[in-house]
Amino acid sequence: MWQFGKVQFSTVHLVGTNNGRLEILKNDVAMALAHVDARDRANRAWLSEIFWKASAFRNLADAVITTTQADVTNPDEYAPCTPTNRMNCDAFADFRSQLIKHAAAFNGPVLLVHGDTGPYCLDKNFGGSEASNIWRLNAGGDYHQPLDATVVTYRPRATNDPFSVRGLVEGERPAEHC
Repeated sequence: MWQFGKVQFSTVHLVGTNNGRLEILKNDVAMALAHVDARDRANRAWLSEIFWKASAFRNLADAVITTTQADVTNPDEYAPCTPTNRMNCDAFADFRSQLIKHAAAFNGPVLLVHGDTGPYCLDKNFGGSEASNIWRLNAGGDYHQPLDATVVTYRPRATNDPFSVRGLVEGERPAEHC
């Protein structure tokens, strides 16, 4: 986590293959799932810390940008994760819920940046009516697309469209809807 100007930046550790719940290559599946559960707990605490640091109450940031590898909007499974269903479940449901909760309480724009799936796109549908201040960027450079770095510019005065995005090399703009 770091801050540049009035933008709070952070990363969270979420990975593809259902956040490590599928395609477990270890012999000890129970141990692998225990590590996933620990990572999920750490991510919940980290999200709280990110938004506490950036909160309007503390007046430290006008915007939050957080990045991860996994596309949390496109789960591999849709059933809820339970004590008896720890693998074939929506491993990102809790993260989505937590991010929406924190973003709704934050008085400023929030950008979630991820890769892992196509297409290269930016939209404002992720938070729905609960947190209409969340934008989602599926960054360029995924294995589905030619590699290019993604440049994000925060424009504090552009309240309806505070994040401008383009490819560094090609200058390509993302699609407006994911």
